[in-house]
Amino acid sequence: MDRSLRAAPKLVILDLDGVVYRGHHPIPGASALVAALRRRGILTRFATNNSMATRDAYVARLAEMGIATELEEIV
Repeated sequence: MDRSLRAAPKLVILDLDGVVYRGHHPIPGASALVAALRRRGILTRFATNNSMATRDAYVARLAEMGIATELEEIV
C-alpha cells in the first residue's frame, strides 16, 4: 500500500501495568513514547482494569514516572 494512503492513528490506548510500568517501576522508554505520540498530535489514553486506585492516584503515579496526565486520560 502506498504510504500516502495510510491513515495515521488518531488515538493510542496504553495499558498501564506491564506496558507503561511494572509495579512501581516505569517500563524503559514509556515516557519517551508517550511524549513522541503527543508531539505528533496523537491522543493518548491509559487503560487499567485495576479498580483499587482512583484516577487521581493514577495521574499522580504517572507524574512520578515523568508522564503528565489529565484525569480524563485514565480509563
